[in-house]
Amino acid sequence: MPQEIQKDPITDAKKKSHKGLMKLVREGPIYTTHDQVPWEEEGRGELQRVFRNGKLLKRYTLQEIRNRVREFNDTRPPIEYPSGRSAS
Repeated sequence: MPQEIQKDPITDAKKKSHKGLMKLVREGPIYTTHDQVPWEEEGRGELQRVFRNGKLLKRYTLQEIRNRVREFNDTRPPIEYPSGRSAS
């Protein structure tokens, strides 16, 4: 069963997080988070359960992780800063 989450630390209001059930959607190289989605929609996003109650459900090899990072870095748009400089 999906678990609703929220983080709202009293020590730093800037650290408040998304609320409720979340769905991560990928459109090309861009990921967008939608919060407070219905139960049925939560499971249709990019997030995958890897652990449940301390038990490993999905094992990834180091090569799979490296491939995913490489794909992300190759397809993401450059970061643009207000000063006009960009980071790759």
